[in-house]
Amino acid sequence: MNIRDIDLNLLVVFDAIMQTRSVTAAAGQLGRAQPTISHSLNRLRLLCGDTLFVRTRTGLEPTPLAKSIALPISEALTLVQKSLSMSAQFDPKTAHATFTLLMSDIGQVGLLPALVRRVRAEAPNVSLVATQLPREAYGEALETGRADLAIGALRHLTNGFYQQRLFDDEYVCVVSKDHPTIGDHVTLKQYINADHVGIISPGLSEIEIERLLLPPGRSRRIVVRVPHYLAAPALLKGTDLIVTIPSKVLQSFRSRDQLKFVHLPIEAPKLRVHQYWHERSLNEAAAKWLRGIVMDLFADWSGDELIADMI
Repeated sequence: MNIRDIDLNLLVVFDAIMQTRSVTAAAGQLGRAQPTISHSLNRLRLLCGDTLFVRTRTGLEPTPLAKSIALPISEALTLVQKSLSMSAQFDPKTAHATFTLLMSDIGQVGLLPALVRRVRAEAPNVSLVATQLPREAYGEALETGRADLAIGALRHLTNGFYQQRLFDDEYVCVVSKDHPTIGDHVTLKQYINADHVGIISPGLSEIEIERLLLPPGRSRRIVVRVPHYLAAPALLKGTDLIVTIPSKVLQSFRSRDQLKFVHLPIEAPKLRVHQYWHERSLNEAAAKWLRGIVMDLFADWSGDELIADMI
């Protein structure tokens, strides 16, 4: 007999009959019709080449073969049930787990500290890994399990992915406080003619920003490109450069007193920040716990906590 020919349900039926010594009682225990249990027993008899149970005045009596396999089957079913129960439960106080989060550098500065504090308080043996990938690689990372959760404005994650809104943000312009030509506001002409700092982040495309912020056919003149938002402040101070960033990024700049922000000269769509996960982890207890913490911490996040952390 090849184990690949065995239906696990047949072993469940065998174990129930072994316990009750009755097809009728086994059917009641399993919540199935008696003919279904009889059919399963006949299939198992054919696979084993043994009657397994014989009728006596006191009920069904197991054959020597049935007696020899009863305990191993019972222990195996118990182990399977225990494993399935473990996967359906997650106790943060005792769990050992590692979660990989996809987020930008500003997410790592703005969101990660509060998340780490919360996880350390609730789940001392849980580890977090924060990383960036090219935006087009997010989907595969979540789908294959290389990452557990992504946080950002990732509109391309649709089929096979779930999302939950956290907060909205908007783009603003940031310049040096002593910028030679830009005062309390910037005109569209000034904005287009200015020299810009471009953020070439793995999680955000400059082309996408152009589409969001400018009329069709217009572009910015980018004279400095950097991979991280946090590099911008040092580049702005004492220069005529301008950078366009989400407003909550500004709150992470330690030298905000030497900078000023002005509203964009055009109306740009809101940045809607969500947490994203693949359907493979939809019902996983550990993943649900993590998503619950993220939602609790950052739903309608204002960024005020970030400012307090940096004072």
